[in-house]
Amino acid sequence: MAITITEIRNLTDVKIPPITKVAKLSGFDSQGDFTDTIINTKATLTDWDGFTSTDNIQVTWSDENKKVIYRGVGGFLKKEGEAGAGKGTITISNLTDVSKFSLGLNGQIEIGPKVATPTDPVAVISVRIGNLNPRRDWIIDLSDRQDGAAGTSVRLDSLIAWAGGQTGDDTTAVAIPQTGDEASGDTPELKDFTVEFNAFNFNVTQKTFDIDVSSKKGDAITFGALTIKNVGFRVTNEAVAIPAVETSE
Repeated sequence: MAITITEIRNLTDVKIPPITKVAKLSGFDSQGDFTDTIINTKATLTDWDGFTSTDNIQVTWSDENKKVIYRGVGGFLKKEGEAGAGKGTITISNLTDVSKFSLGLNGQIEIGPKVATPTDPVAVISVRIGNLNPRRDWIIDLSDRQDGAAGTSVRLDSLIAWAGGQTGDDTTAVAIPQTGDEASGDTPELKDFTVEFNAFNFNVTQKTFDIDVSSKKGDAITFGALTIKNVGFRVTNEAVAIPAVETSE
């Protein structure tokens, strides 16, 4: 499928006829694919009379069946060189590809407990799915904090209570295993302990992910005399910036 530049239009001054003749368009580079800058080094400057450097320029790429493949807008046109046939240079830069649609979906999902106590949700999941980013990568973010979203969190005591409601006819209580002795101090205290997702996203386009969780500020798990604070972990296959460690000589 051959793709070529088939039209250049002035969106600011619509009275100027669009450039559609092959002889005026074939001199531009990047005929087969979209690029934000196209250049014609053998242009005739009089063909571009009326175009100014502040106009909004649109460039269209089409196939042999005249189907539009790419449409770039927001371009700036620059004229250089000498007067005369084929002695000038036309550069159109800053084009933005608007030939593909972008989609964004966001909201919150609450997983509620199966028992009356506790009444708080087991988990609150803030979801954002879409390709509204400069590279139009498809991203699933399950820890969304944009536009005031609360992010994603899981209450462990609620999670255990909810899991107990999923066992059907099984009446066995769901609980964290004890550490050995049957003393009550060996059972971790889970009251009000919440795990928050600092990052929980998947880049479907690039096949990358980032999962970063930590305990809510002030929350801790207590095993008898042992208290664990600031619990967290991170696993990712994305590039991670590691801060430099200053050393003294």
